[in-house]
Amino acid sequence: MTKRLNKLRSILKKKKLGAVLISQPPNIRYLCGFDGTFGYLLITPKDAILVTSFIYIEQAKKQSYGCRLLEVKKGQLVGYLLS
Repeated sequence: MTKRLNKLRSILKKKKLGAVLISQPPNIRYLCGFDGTFGYLLITPKDAILVTSFIYIEQAKKQSYGCRLLEVKKGQLVGYLLS
């Protein structure tokens, strides 16, 4: 999984992009291993953050590789994105 994230990071660098947000579950699964039905994967040159619902957090802890986890509860996602 780390190789896949690093390959995407090299594309970000070539395209001079600061980050990419992955929202489709098959793409999230391909990049970090998490196969839950709700999540967002934010990839930057130095970090990967999997954002998922509190419902899926235990599953994400077991399945995701190479990324930090951000658990959100109902109504909190907007606050995290704005801060």
